[in-house]
Amino acid sequence: MSIEYLKRILNARVYEVAEETPLDPAPALSARLGNRVLLKREDMQPVFSFKLRGAYNKMANLSAEERARGVICASAGNHAQGVALSARKLGCRAVIVMPVTTPALQGNRRPFRAPLRGLAACAAAASLSAMALAGCSTSSVMHMSIGQCIQEPEGDQVSTVETVDCSKPHDAEVFFLHKVEGNDYPGQDSLGSTAEQVCVAAFQGYVGKSYEESSLDVTWFVPTTKSWSQNDHEIVCMITDMQGGKLSQSVKNSGL
Repeated sequence: MSIEYLKRILNARVYEVAEETPLDPAPALSARLGNRVLLKREDMQPVFSFKLRGAYNKMANLSAEERARGVICASAGNHAQGVALSARKLGCRAVIVMPVTTPALQGNRRPFRAPLRGLAACAAAASLSAMALAGCSTSSVMHMSIGQCIQEPEGDQVSTVETVDCSKPHDAEVFFLHKVEGNDYPGQDSLGSTAEQVCVAAFQGYVGKSYEESSLDVTWFVPTTKSWSQNDHEIVCMITDMQGGKLSQSVKNSGL
């Protein structure tokens, strides 16, 4: 890479709104793959996604005349947020077209990794009452218990999850709860590192097989700033299928 090209990257207008995010090591995944794996932490962007970069870069390079006419995009999530934030920063009008199936935003807890794979049967329900009518059981993410099986939540932040009997197809099983000490919010970076360490460490004791040898994977919920202020200081560790499929039984002592 030439020095000139590097200067263009570092001086790009996108950093008027985007963050310079770090590369974090993923020790558990690195050990499993026998290689050095780094995670580009674009979840630390203001909209929790890299898609802010493309949206702002395009809009910032529009002519004054083009920008005065406003912009329009069709998106159900991350790109929509990137366009909306960019429009606010640049002072132009934006119209966001979203599908009618887009779930309402829920905002207490945020999955630190990518959301669980698969689709939840009732994830698009607009309210708890609608979910009850659809035959779903729900649980607050602030009051989860070990052995609970759930379906994948929608969105980057969730307050409730659909719970199911572990003998039925499901996306994840809660296997460990970790209380984070201290009064001050540690931040997403620190919580993520702690979550990976404690979840991987607790894995073998629950499943009966080491994380490195297992066909299963882990993910977690961590508190947001908002839920932390409501005395939510707990990391919820969950087990998922490595290939993104459904689990059909409890994985406790399964040796999978």
